[in-house]
Amino acid sequence: MSFAKVIAVTAAAFLVQGAALTALYVQWGRAGMAEDRRSGREYPLPRSGLAQRGARLYRELGCYACHTRQTLALKDGPDLVRGWGRRRSVARDYLRDRPLLVGDLRIGPDLANVGLRQTNRTAFLLRLWRPGRGKSPMPAFRSLFATRLLRQGSPVSAWALPLHEDAARGLEVLPKREAEALAAYLLEQRADAELPETPGPGTPERESRLSEP
Repeated sequence: MSFAKVIAVTAAAFLVQGAALTALYVQWGRAGMAEDRRSGREYPLPRSGLAQRGARLYRELGCYACHTRQTLALKDGPDLVRGWGRRRSVARDYLRDRPLLVGDLRIGPDLANVGLRQTNRTAFLLRLWRPGRGKSPMPAFRSLFATRLLRQGSPVSAWALPLHEDAARGLEVLPKREAEALAAYLLEQRADAELPETPGPGTPERESRLSEP
């Protein structure tokens, strides 16, 4: 299959699944809350106040233009086999989203379960400050941080980013509240609840086969 055809098939899959998720999202509203069969808690969980602020920043910064938040199960490259999720995305995953932004283009990786893949807050902050060390098309969000000159002999602040080369030059990088909020939002991206409409537990390969049309 040519590269252009792969892109076309993938884009079509995003649009079809995105439309289906949106329709169910509108239909269900809050009445669609369910119990996670694994934890017994209501799903989806409400976001923390800091993560809600991060969700607004995610929209304002346009992160959805390059990242999706929907795990697909395509025969030619299932996200589940990549380790991007334990199951495909379903409409119920988005019931607390206002507005609904699942995305339809992947310049960067899918973020539906990024909080499962990466649980380190500092790793997210470093990514926002300096994504990929020049190897990534993602822009650096330097406006979310403050750079401060260290006095000679002063230690680096405990909440500063661990950037040893900057510290050697007498600088420290401190995350602002906005950076902390966006990191909190990303940490809460975990769509792994066991629901009536999702496959049962198993390996990603097994879940992929169950999810395929």
